[in-house]
Amino acid sequence: MRVIESLLPAAILLVATTLPASAQAVLVVRSNDPGAIVLVDSVRVGRAVEGPFGVEAGRRVVRVVPGLVGQWGLVPVERVLDVSDGDTVTVHGHFEPPKAVEREGRTMHGGVVALDPIPRRRWIDAAAVTTALVAGAVAVHFKRKADARYDIYRVTGDPTLRPVIRDYDTKSGVAAGVMQAGVTVFAVRLLRR
Repeated sequence: MRVIESLLPAAILLVATTLPASAQAVLVVRSNDPGAIVLVDSVRVGRAVEGPFGVEAGRRVVRVVPGLVGQWGLVPVERVLDVSDGDTVTVHGHFEPPKAVEREGRTMHGGVVALDPIPRRRWIDAAAVTTALVAGAVAVHFKRKADARYDIYRVTGDPTLRPVIRDYDTKSGVAAGVMQAGVTVFAVRLLRR
């Protein structure tokens, strides 16, 4: 780091002598993220390590954005500068790691709101409710089939329908029991919270 700082005046001099005629000042960006992107008046001029940069005199908005896209939660640094001819201006673009702040069931990371992770055992509630709903639908389906066969049996008196009716009623009863188990699991978990 000291080698870079000792070479900085020479780099500034080199940039100042090679600047185009319209660029009359030097911008130095120091950042804890070497890949940070530097924007002057919303125009990208390069990464922090590529500086110093030549800028035109006048009022300039310098923005230093974290280099990696995956670093959300890091707030960009923005400075409004009044730059004069021959000035050397330094902007410090240090990014603080996000601090988690709990707010009403949500976590805020440096201004970015993230939903809290789903509790580990929440899947049990979803499985219990889903099981109850599906088993209830299956129970109704088999009971309707049994009732339809019973109506035919009452009209025709066909003895071969009795085992079919009994089979559908058994399936409907098992499905109703599974439905009750799902409802019970969900109710017990709901009451234990």
